[in-house]
Amino acid sequence: MGTELKVLVGKDGKLTLSVTGIRGPQCLSLTEFLENEMGEVLERQRTESYYQSANIHTARSVFHKMKT
Repeated sequence: MGTELKVLVGKDGKLTLSVTGIRGPQCLSLTEFLENEMGEVLERQRTESYYQSANIHTARSVFHKMKT
């Protein structure tokens, strides 16, 4: 399942952001640009996924200079 970002507009005009498919606090950086544009964050509800470890894969390449 991929990452999904939903923006809901309530009848009262309040916007609600919802992120699924991502674990850990990475969701905050994903929504930061929208939060900055929409204005003040009135409430933040963290789901169970927020408290789970994020899957972060890193790659490391080591190059050795060949003697000629």
